[in-house]
Amino acid sequence: MLRRRKKPKIAVIGGGPAGLSVARFLNETRKVDVTVFEAASQLGGKSFTFSENGVVCEMGTCYATRNDIHVRKWIRSLGIKARSLGDQLIDGGPYFDWVKEPGTMSIYQELLIYRKASNRLKKLLVTQPDDPSVLNEAGMPILYWLRARGLAKMERLHYRALTNMGYGRLDETSTIQALRWIDIPLLMSARFNGLMMPTTGWTDLWERVSQNVDVRLDHRVTAVERQADGVILEAGGEEHRFDKLVCAIPVDDFSALTTPTEAELRVNESVRWNGYATTLMQVNDWFHEEQLRCWSSAIMLDSEPGQLMSARYEVDSPDFGGRLYVLNQISGEYNERELNELAEGDVRRDGGTPVRAILTKRWKYFAQYKPGTVSEGLLTHLRDMQGEANTYYTGATFSHESVATITRFNHSLAKAIVADRHRKAAAP
Repeated sequence: MLRRRKKPKIAVIGGGPAGLSVARFLNETRKVDVTVFEAASQLGGKSFTFSENGVVCEMGTCYATRNDIHVRKWIRSLGIKARSLGDQLIDGGPYFDWVKEPGTMSIYQELLIYRKASNRLKKLLVTQPDDPSVLNEAGMPILYWLRARGLAKMERLHYRALTNMGYGRLDETSTIQALRWIDIPLLMSARFNGLMMPTTGWTDLWERVSQNVDVRLDHRVTAVERQADGVILEAGGEEHRFDKLVCAIPVDDFSALTTPTEAELRVNESVRWNGYATTLMQVNDWFHEEQLRCWSSAIMLDSEPGQLMSARYEVDSPDFGGRLYVLNQISGEYNERELNELAEGDVRRDGGTPVRAILTKRWKYFAQYKPGTVSEGLLTHLRDMQGEANTYYTGATFSHESVATITRFNHSLAKAIVADRHRKAAAP
């Protein structure tokens, strides 16, 4: 009599968008048992929703674009209503008026050139992954890649879609990281109001997405021992044994829990984390006709950390004493108090009267590839380390910060994890 093979047990460390989406995809295969370990008491990680007295404000991951296939599917299937981001101004005027100022080509001519050049480079990285010229192009700062093609309007769109969203300066971020994160729907979202968010909040969405997954909140993983035949985790004061592990937290944080592999040490040396801060603040006598204001002085090349890059009007709440706004800053070396003081100064200069900071979140954000690492083969290295030491990897270093790229990456990763298990099970 044949004995039914037990399903492989897979642990996922991290209950943010990366960990929860890969767990959802693995769970849907019905071929593995998945357990998610989250240190906090709330799911969502950087998709953090402030929800109190009927007020719902997004403090982290906020937007889905038209290209967020999986997220939009989940929102529809779960019966969640979505709302679009409203009008957006920069320096007091319409965003696209500012975008159209430089250059001689039309924005649509630039978009065609951008799409063609982007698709060409991505294809070459698949067909010629070791070609030095391809790697040098992929590793050069996106600023110089855009300027080499005369894409002045695309450059201005990138200040919004890259720097303003916390993903680094154009003269420091590699071309391939920018191209993987910034697609046409995102670039044109300010024109066609193409950004949306769930009305009940991202935290609520992730709770519903993972409702059929075994999720352990308040279970901080304190140690990981990887053996030839599996993995042992210490979490919640107990030992847990699994066949495989998915690391959905920063690799340097994971390395502190275990004996790091050479591959993990190399990753840690190849990336640096940017800092991003969001503050929910009550402000009197400020804007509310448009939803979002940006300031070019805070997002272009000569900008300094701490400047107020953008402010999003959320709600007028009697329970909180008035209008609430979410303020966005590159945190740099500033602490929470200093960031609040800088933000309050910028609010006053724009005509508002800051009353109080209700909540500030400082994020470990965007694992930026250091100069030279892409040309030295980092992309191939990130791909080839998947599965080593019974460990797979997702999150910002591998899939970037946007929900769209995270879910697309994890959809493929879940298939690879299951396929690898079946391949090894069938081996003689």
